[in-house]
Formats: sequence, C-alpha cells, structure tokens
Amino acid sequence: MRSLQGRRFDNPLFHGALLATLLLGAPGCTDGDLTVTFVDVHVTEAGEITHRRDLTGLAVNAYVPGGAGRDLTGLEGLVSEEGVLTFVDVPEGEVYVRVSGEGSDEIIVTSERELDLGVRLLGRPDARKATVPTPIALDIEGLNPWQGGDELRAFALGAGTYGWLYPTSSDTADPGVTSLEASVDASLLLSPGLIEGERGDRAYLTQLVSHPLGEEPWGYTSIGKVFTPAPFTQVEGETSTWRGSMVDVPQEELHIDWQRSRFAALAAQVHPAAVGAGHWASLYADPDGQRLSESFTPDLLSIFHMTPDDVSFDLTYGNPFPAGWSVVGDVGATFLVEMPVPDAEATVRVRGYVSVARQAEAMGTSTLVPEVAPPTGLQIDGRDAQVELRGVGTSPTVSVVDAGSPGALTYTFMLSRLDVAAAKLETVTVLRSDHPSVSLGIPGLLEEGSWYHLRVTAQTRSAPVVERKAIPWDGAYAMVLSGFFTP
Repeated sequence: MRSLQGRRFDNPLFHGALLATLLLGAPGCTDGDLTVTFVDVHVTEAGEITHRRDLTGLAVNAYVPGGAGRDLTGLEGLVSEEGVLTFVDVPEGEVYVRVSGEGSDEIIVTSERELDLGVRLLGRPDARKATVPTPIALDIEGLNPWQGGDELRAFALGAGTYGWLYPTSSDTADPGVTSLEASVDASLLLSPGLIEGERGDRAYLTQLVSHPLGEEPWGYTSIGKVFTPAPFTQVEGETSTWRGSMVDVPQEELHIDWQRSRFAALAAQVHPAAVGAGHWASLYADPDGQRLSESFTPDLLSIFHMTPDDVSFDLTYGNPFPAGWSVVGDVGATFLVEMPVPDAEATVRVRGYVSVARQAEAMGTSTLVPEVAPPTGLQIDGRDAQVELRGVGTSPTVSVVDAGSPGALTYTFMLSRLDVAAAKLETVTVLRSDHPSVSLGIPGLLEEGSWYHLRVTAQTRSAPVVERKAIPWDGAYAMVLSGFFTP
C-alpha cells in the first residue's frame, strides 16, 4: 500500500504559496486531490445546528494501494482556515482515510474524493462533560412502588446527558418504597453532559417500571413516571439537588410479533462455536428518529429474555418527551463464543449480534425477523479466518464471500488486539467500506508478536459509507466473528 501521510492538528501549519495554490485551484492542482472535512449536525431543543468540527487533537492519514508488498509513499495533508484538509495528486481507486483521536480510531475506505466525515449528534456543539466527581443529590417522591429491576434514568438533549442514575453498584431501594434520597455521581453517566438551564437544557428523570410478561421470568421495563426539574445549572465538581415528585406518564400500547427462533438459528453463521446469549427488544424516543445519530437516546421500553421461542406480546410504555420526537425501536439476538487464548489456559468471551431496527409503528404492524444474515466465507488472504491462524503477515486482505443479503450493504471490520495476559480484547480500529473486502496493510496496524480478532458486520445500505449523516434509523445488521490470528 502507498501512504499519504496526514498531520496531527494540534498546531495547524500553513504552507504559503503551496496552500494558496491548493485552495484557489491554480495551475498544478490536479483532479485527483482528496479533500476531507468534518461538518457535524447537532440536534438541540432549538433545532439543528451545523458545526464544523475543530481538527485540534485529530490525526488524519490517507493510504492507497500501490507498489509491491508494503511499499509506501507519503504525501502530507494541508489544512485551511475553514478546516478543509487536502491531500494532493491522489491516484484513482480506493483510498483509506484513517481518523484517530478524541478516544476513537476509524478508517473509511472509499473511492470518493470529496469527503465530509461529519456525523449527527444530540446536544449543543459547546456542551461540556463532567470529568471529575459531580454529585447529584436525589430527593424524590411519588415513585411507583419500587420493584427489583426498576431504574431511574437521566436525559437532557441540549447537554447531551444520558445514563442510569439509580440503582448504583452500592445502593438500591427497598421493595415497595415510593420515595428516595440518594447521592449519585454525574461523571459516571454513559454521557455525562453538564446541564445548563440558562442555555435551554431541559432535564428528564424517568422511572422504568418492571412489568410481568406471560410466562417469561424477567418480564420487561418501561417508563411509568417522570420528574422534570425546574431549569438549573450543574457546575463541575459541585453538588446539584434534584428535589420533587414524580408524576404518571400516560401509557401507550405496542403489539409485537417476534420470531426469535429465526434469529437463534443464525448462531453457527456468527461463529461455529457461538451459542445464543439472549434476545432484546427496545423502544427509544428520538428527536430525529428518521436518521441515525452517534448519541444515546432515552429508553422508553426494554426487554431482555434468554428463551429463543417465537412470541407475540402486548406491551405498554410511557413517552414524556415532546410530541415532535419519533418513537423508534429495535430487536435482536446476542451470541457468545468462549474463544481459547492461543498458547494459554484461558478463554475470552466474544459477542456477536443480529438486529433489525424500525419505527415503532412499523414494529407493531409487521413480523420481526432477521433481514440480514451474518456474512459467510470470512477469509484472511484466502484462508478460513474462523480458526486460529499464524503467519498472516502484516498486510493481509480480509474478505467475506457471501454478502448475507440480496440488497446493498455496508461493511464494518472491527479490529481488536488480544491482551494475552489479561485475556481481553482492546479495539485497534474500525474499517468502514461499501465493499466486502479490505486490506489491513496500513503501516503499524498489525504488529509482529501480537494476536488479533475481527468482528465483521454487514448492514443494510441506503447511502454510501462516507455519508454518515444520511444513515436512516430503519435498517438491519448481522455480524460474523473471526478466530484469533497473528502476523
């Protein structure tokens, strides 16, 4: 592969006349230039905000196939005042654009030459997160009589706040209580956004109430109560008090016909050693439910059962969120593989999933079955990749031969490194492509002496992989798991 080396933008540099030539299109600027921008869409209470992402802290590199083996040639990218990164004189064909930083690492594989890699997000562009312990003192009355399995969850759209507030790992309520005093740490939320009432942030505290469900031992939970405190502002490191009374949320009905046996039957395609590890169904309130965002959305209803039988359920749930928000949901199956660690007496638990997502109305009017099957024929340089492999080299090609669906698909290849001593996987990067084959020949991606694992996902595609902001909520995906492999 040939490398077009990017720059880490902690201190963007401008290269005088050359940069002006690139940006103004003067002679010498070829048709093969590759431009990369990151224009995100933020969904807030006040509407959508388009925001060009600051490139500080990001490293962007581009690579194209070329030469023999890992023969690489580099070309430095230049960034404009408008946040446009340009690579010049890029050969025709696929290019691998690697973006790392801010706690993530991904590689977009595409033949496009004008890339906007922005995404849809919930919350203001300037929303801040709690990075140190920030207590919330709960003083709540009017709870539905507490049951095992009940939860209190927090959500604030503008702040990007989401997570489980209660119970905690060290505190849970006694059965039957209707009031609660507790202290929780906002910095431990899944998305610990700091709520700023003066900026229009509105907080919701919801109680997901446990319900029986026929012969199922675990039933389901759904929103039954809500508390919306008066506007307030959280200060990082300081205590905020949420004091008030929960109120009932009007209940809505949902009927689902769910053929769980069809999901369970795909276990061997996920991996020959995979076993079923449960089935889930969920509903969410989403301010932009037509398109998929990268953010957490509040749960309205949640089911998790172990049995793989076909079922029809009549469910109820509350929705305290604005009437203009969509109600969306998904169902799916979890599969588990106990994978032996090479040259050690230990195993690693690896999970794979098969899922279908729908608008709630469509969930209630159609039979829920898998729409994408796990890809088959997972190979590394033509070798069966679902068994332990040694000697694959540092630039192998990964492919699946069966796309898993008759329609157009997008593929993700999640590459993880095995920590042999700790017997756990650590994500290295995620490659995204519109094609079922990618190269792992990016320099430094695979290292001699290390073991790796791949989780390949086939997902229904309604837009090219580079159009991240156009992905609809409705869709389906399925995964196939590799064995461990080493260069």
